[in-house]
Amino acid sequence: MGVLIVLLAAVLVGELLRRAFFSEPEGPRSALPQLRAVDAGLPPGARIAELAATQNYVVIHAVMPDGETRLYVLDPQAGSLETAGPQIVPPEEADAPLAR
Repeated sequence: MGVLIVLLAAVLVGELLRRAFFSEPEGPRSALPQLRAVDAGLPPGARIAELAATQNYVVIHAVMPDGETRLYVLDPQAGSLETAGPQIVPPEEADAPLAR
């Protein structure tokens, strides 16, 4: 049993030394896409209420200072930001009932 503990300790120390002094090859990490910074242009006082990420896009639900809500679709690879349609009104604030 003592030999097994010494052997496992030696393997652990060897692995720690290998990771500390030898660099890993740049394999899958270099395959990541280059991302670009995008200015959303939100006015002062606006806040981000929700974020939803997919494989290629980020959807931003923003609430403006006057209470208006907007959806933005961000493409980080292309560096583009698009407004996703007109003002979104919550169902409880809508004038007409929603069709189901």
